[in-house]
Amino acid sequence: MLENKQDIGNIRLFRKKYPINIGVILFGAIFIYLLVAILMYLTTSRVTSYEVREGSIFKDNAYTGIALRKELIVNSEGSGYINYYTTARSKVGIGNNVYSVSPEKIEPIELGETNTSEEQKNSLSNDEYNTILVNIQNFSENFKEEDFDSVYQMNEQIASVIQNAANEDKTALVTQLVNEGKITGLSLYQAPDDGIIEYYIDGYESRTADTITEQDFDKTNYKKQEFGNNKEAVVGEPAYKIITDETWYVVINLNPGTAESILAKQAEKERDFTNIQVRFLKDGETVWGSLTIEKKNDFYIGTIEFSNSLVRYASERYLDIELILENKTGLKIPKSSKVKKDFFIAPKEYVTAGGNSSRNGVLVRSERDGETITEFKHAEIYYEDIENGIVYLDPNVFEENMVLVKPESNETFRLSTMRSLEGVYNINKGYAIFKQIEILSESDEYYIVKTGNSYSLSNYDHIALEGSKLKENDVVVQ
Repeated sequence: MLENKQDIGNIRLFRKKYPINIGVILFGAIFIYLLVAILMYLTTSRVTSYEVREGSIFKDNAYTGIALRKELIVNSEGSGYINYYTTARSKVGIGNNVYSVSPEKIEPIELGETNTSEEQKNSLSNDEYNTILVNIQNFSENFKEEDFDSVYQMNEQIASVIQNAANEDKTALVTQLVNEGKITGLSLYQAPDDGIIEYYIDGYESRTADTITEQDFDKTNYKKQEFGNNKEAVVGEPAYKIITDETWYVVINLNPGTAESILAKQAEKERDFTNIQVRFLKDGETVWGSLTIEKKNDFYIGTIEFSNSLVRYASERYLDIELILENKTGLKIPKSSKVKKDFFIAPKEYVTAGGNSSRNGVLVRSERDGETITEFKHAEIYYEDIENGIVYLDPNVFEENMVLVKPESNETFRLSTMRSLEGVYNINKGYAIFKQIEILSESDEYYIVKTGNSYSLSNYDHIALEGSKLKENDVVVQ
């Protein structure tokens, strides 16, 4: 039993004291931390990274071009039935037998045109047979899967040897039949010039790039007259034609945007667009040609001059081609990553190593308490123009008109001139570091930049996808 009121009051005071709950305190601290972290996450600007990889940008333009050559139409020197002794796309020399004219048709069996391949093989001379074996051996030893066009080249070489042998046999057989009196009234005619023979005409033989019109590119009205064995020939009418010059041309109706872009780059001497790569879609062959552009009324004519590969395409007037305007390889980065930054420029000879490490820096002269002091200041070099002996220094570290001292000399240089560099922000270390880039090529969304520069990027670097959202040394939250 309580003795007095004071004891009762003491009991009441004792009951108001609550015990400390460590668990509640820890839970509250964690809750507050999470709440702050969530708020920071929601309010902090996010940076999306992009991993740099090696890549390439390939630009091409597809066209249907008109092939123009120096073509000589040869008229028949006799009337009757014509037979040819040289195949299309074969090279002939002046004075070589090309065709014969006879009053009656000559059956194929009379000309030995029913020989089997085995008989034809046996008709080859040892030299011709050995030439074919050498071509096959060279092809087998040097074949690469990525160079499949060599299959077509080997095929043409072997076909040429066999055809030449067949033509010689055919001429010899005709001469024998004439001498034996089995064929009468037959006359042989020779080539008037050296060149590549073709057995068709289409009206473009005398055309030049200057006479090509926009309507000529419409193939729907194109017609060609072909010649063949045992067809009637009339004296004075076309019998065949000879391509007499190895130089030939492909004329294209250039897309206005492409034409104006090439002309602008030629004017700026940004790149030599005179020499250009052309891919022929017929066989995938890529050939270099010389491009000239001329505006005619409201369209652009592009003329590509070639000095080789004439035989491959001699039988075709219209050729599907691609102009390979860009084919650059390097580091591929998004266009949205590119930024520009201004830098002070200084002569390279002012850069030295100093301090407690081998890091680059410069000697800076300043006035302090009435005294002239020269001290070493670390300088991050963002780019070096080797040709002009200039380095780029960060204006966030150096002030305008700051005086640099040349090592082991009394010569000085005042920082005053600024130049800008194109670059991206490297975020490998969790904060933004400017890296200079040299753009080689571009597409609608990407740049190809030069690799191997010690001041630039490397394969697998991480950069900010949106470079405009950052500044130098910003901490990156991804």
